[in-house]
Amino acid sequence: PDILAVDICMPNVDALDLFKMLAADSFGGNIIIVSGQDQSTLNSAARYAEALGLAAPKTMQKPLNFQDLRAWLHGLNSEKNAAAA
Repeated sequence: PDILAVDICMPNVDALDLFKMLAADSFGGNIIIVSGQDQSTLNSAARYAEALGLAAPKTMQKPLNFQDLRAWLHGLNSEKNAAAA
């Protein structure tokens, strides 16, 4: 996938373990970390993912602001189109 949305707390595996697996598989897509946790927890998870070599994740607190999500996705699409040109 090009984009993967993960919650910090998921059944069967937490985000940090998932980031290890993604890094081991050389995942090159974008990551959105969503959670009801505080922003500092989201930032810590993002730094951990980056330290493993994953692309800088977007962090979003629940409830999601869909206008911000759309803007971020639009920016990714614009970057992808510019790179293809």
